[in-house]
Order: sequence, then C-alpha cells, then structure tokens
Amino acid sequence: MYMRRIPKILYKSRQWLALCCVLVLAYVLRVLIITHGLPYPYHCDEPNLIHNALRILKTGDYNPHWFGYPTLLTYIHTLDSVFCYFYAVKHHLLRDMTEVLTNADTGWWWSISHPIFYFWGRHVTVVFGTLSVGLVYLICRRYSCSLFTAILASVFLACNIPYLHLSRVITVDVPTSFFVLATAFSSILLMVKGERKYYLIAGLLAGFAISAKYNAYPAALLPLLAHILNKEKKAFFSPDVLLIIAAVPLGFLIGTPYAIGDLPGFLKGAGDNVWYYSNFGENSMMLQQLVFFYHGFCEDRWAMGGGGGVGTFLVYAAVCGMFTGFLVNRRLQILLLSYPVAYVLFMSTMRANFMRNMIVVNAYLCIFAALFIYQASTFIYKSLKKKIAVSEGVFFTAVLAIFLIMPLYKGINWTIKEFNQTDSRVLAVQWLEKNVAPPHKVALARELRWFMPHLDKLGFEHVLVGQLEKDPAWYGKEGFEYVVVAKKYINQEDPGMPLLQKYNESFSNMPVAAAFGTQPMDLNIFTVDPKLAIVKVAASPEKAGNSKAPR
Repeated sequence: MYMRRIPKILYKSRQWLALCCVLVLAYVLRVLIITHGLPYPYHCDEPNLIHNALRILKTGDYNPHWFGYPTLLTYIHTLDSVFCYFYAVKHHLLRDMTEVLTNADTGWWWSISHPIFYFWGRHVTVVFGTLSVGLVYLICRRYSCSLFTAILASVFLACNIPYLHLSRVITVDVPTSFFVLATAFSSILLMVKGERKYYLIAGLLAGFAISAKYNAYPAALLPLLAHILNKEKKAFFSPDVLLIIAAVPLGFLIGTPYAIGDLPGFLKGAGDNVWYYSNFGENSMMLQQLVFFYHGFCEDRWAMGGGGGVGTFLVYAAVCGMFTGFLVNRRLQILLLSYPVAYVLFMSTMRANFMRNMIVVNAYLCIFAALFIYQASTFIYKSLKKKIAVSEGVFFTAVLAIFLIMPLYKGINWTIKEFNQTDSRVLAVQWLEKNVAPPHKVALARELRWFMPHLDKLGFEHVLVGQLEKDPAWYGKEGFEYVVVAKKYINQEDPGMPLLQKYNESFSNMPVAAAFGTQPMDLNIFTVDPKLAIVKVAASPEKAGNSKAPR
C-alpha cells in the first residue's frame, strides 16, 4: 500500500526533488575536479587568497595588509583553514602551523607546502558554485512559476564550462556571483512581499557581494530598485530605504573591517585596483569593449582571464528572453535586467577586462535563455495541440530532454577530461619511480619548481640543477642516468632572446626517454602543466672506461 503512494509523493514533491537533483549534479561536476593540478596551483588567485588566510593563522594578525581584493573571501578561507588545520594534525599531515610555508616565507608566489589547504579552500568555491546553481533555480521559480524554466536554467549554469572552471579553484569570482544572485533573489522577495526583513537581508547581501569583489557594487542597486517596484510601498522615502542604505556599507565592513581599521592600506589597495582597470590594456572605446564581451559570451569554453561565456545559441536565446520576459512579469523583468545591464555597461568603460569578470552575467544569460525556450515551446505546443495527440506533460518533458542533452554532454565530458589530467611534473616523478632504481642518479631542472615532498620520496639519488648551470656533457661525467629538463621555454618580454634558444636546444642531442606536458615554460612567471622531457644521459668515455672490470 505504501509503495503505491510513492509515485504520488514524488509528484507532489517534484519541485524540491528537481532542485536536489540539480544541486547534486552541480556539486559532483565540481568536486570531482578540485584536485586538478595539485600539488601545483594553477590559478594566480589561489596563492593570494589562501596564503593571506594562512598568514593570519600563523601570525594572529587579522589585518591582511593587502586590499587588491576586499577581504570577505580571505576571512572565509581563514575559517576554513582552521578546520583544515585540525584535520591535518589529526591525520598526521603536519604537526603545527610552523611547518606551513607561505609565499611570505619562501619569496616564491606559487609556494605550496601542504596541498590539503588548497583542497579544502577549493571546496569552499565548489559550495559557492553549487549554491549559485540553486539560486538560479529559485529565481526562475519566482520569475516564471515554471518548473521547466527552473530546471533548464539551473542545468545550463551547472554545466557551463567557464563557471565549472572557476568553481574548482580558489578565486573570488564564483563567490561574488553567489552573493549577487542571493541579492537578486532577496530583492525579488522584497519587491513581492515588501517585508522589512528583506530590506535588511538584501542590503547585507549586496554589501557582502561588494566585499567579495569591488566591481560588484551595482548589486547595491537591486534592493533600492526592488523598493521602487514594490506596488505596496507607502512612500519612496521611507525608513525601510534607510535600512538598505545602512545595511549595504555594514555588509561591506563585516567582510572588510580593515577598510576602517587600516584606512591607508585599504585606500592604496583599492586605489591600485581602480588604477589597474583604468590604465592597463589598450585604450579601447566603450563600443569596442562591448564587442569584446559579445565575443566572450559566445565562447562556451573560456577566453582571456580564465572566464568565458555560454555559447552563441544561448546568447541569442537570452537576448530574445530579455524582451519576451516583459510578457511574463514586467516589474520582475526590470529588476532582473538591471544588474547585468548596469554591470556590463560599467565594465565596458574599463581598459583592462577579463571574461572571468563576467561570470555572474552567465547566470543571468542562462535564466533569460531558459525563459525564452519555455515561451517558444509553449507557443509551439498551443499552436499544435489540436494537431498532435500528445499531452502537455509529455511534450514539455521531451523538449526539456532535447535541450539538456548538449549541456550535460559538454559539462560531463569536460569534467571527466579534467579529472583524468595530471600535471607533467607529477607524471615525471611517477615515471622516475617506475624506471629508476639505486644506485642510479637523476638530475632535475630547478626552474620547473618541483614539489619537494614528492622528490623526497624518491628511492634514488636526485639533484636539482639549474638547466644552464652545467654543460650537458657534465651529467655524463658525474654519472647521472637521466636529466629532467624543460622541453620548451618562452619569455614574454623578449621571445627572441638568446637565452631562450639555449634553453630549448641545450639537451637536444640527448635521446628523450619520456616527455610530458602541454604548455611552454615561462621564465618570468609560471606555467601550468609545463612541457618537460626526461632525457637519457650518455656515459662519458672516462666514466665508461672506469666502469669496466679489470683484466
């Protein structure tokens, strides 16, 4: 008897069941790839955020002394690192915080002494990315009252490759996107219900968004616009508006308290950020920047800066949805359009721009595209329902399945590919463990910045040597069997410099035993998955003669 009731229970709970399924999908796609690259960090923001958090744990000084970004995410990662520390101690991964080395200790920006802190820190971003997908679902339920739209938009975002890419590293972009979407959702509730608590919540969330990334400040417009669009408001200048005006800076100061506590440092860091965006890059006109963003949104992988868009089809569907959405709910459409329009126009006035700054707009594009697909499907069904003997539920389920096939395929396929990718230095160490045994010796190019705990576990003698410190013949004289060298170097400032040619050709006469990696090694900064070769050293005549048994 109870088993017969299960289908009815599931049908009545289908909205929450769909939300749970979407959240599980979003979480699994993200959490599977958070070890990507480790123990080598692959994103420039990662050492910045996590090392500032670890420095706070090591020194007890809560002033981050760096305000290139606001500090909300730094403090969130500090709290996360506290729990990670106790986990690491319990599992004998470290004894105390003195063993943890940050870039302040080593002088090397990309230092990583204990990858467990990166793993936990990336999990924070995974959670923010997953919850962002949930917020898109909830916004769509309020937006169009259509389960079809909510599922479609949230799956679009869950499988969006640029959003996936930034959801698996320690950055500010996805958490900022979450706070902007949370502000939008609370502003919708403010507009619909007009309750005072939503004025406070929406204002605080807008402040949190700005405290995650400075350029999210257009989020402060959302609760104010929601108040204007609320039909039940008694007066525009009411005490509730003052609540928003007070809550926004309060939310910002909760996340960035040293904006007051270290005003000179804050002004310098925030000012440097403004100067960078205003002066770095080509002196492009606003229209040129908008064209740049258009091409970025049409790219569903990622463009310069680690971000990207949603693909050409969804861009055009979203543009259509921006107009047809007024037929659903005019006031809500104005509210939802306000942030992406204001934000894109504001960012188009900047000289320096990266598509990862636009990652939050991807969420809005997914919402508008899903709405238009639902409206178009509804129009088609009403036009054909007298000619086709298909129920409404079957028709929309089939349409939903058709539009979900491609994003699910792309998202899952990309996740599997990233999950199976291993950094070239890790692969090189694995090859050496398998193919080299004592008493052989191996030399490794110091410039590749090896993770020393991996090398310390090797069961044979190994030495770090600068790639140009020794003549290739020296390795044969010293009895080395292999040398691990960078296969290709580049130099951003002067690609034609003589040093570049030496790096690329110095070991070219030695046979290559194995080669790994995809990216040229940048002498100036850093690279991920660098091209490297394990070359076989020919024994020198002297060494070979000495190794013969006496007659």
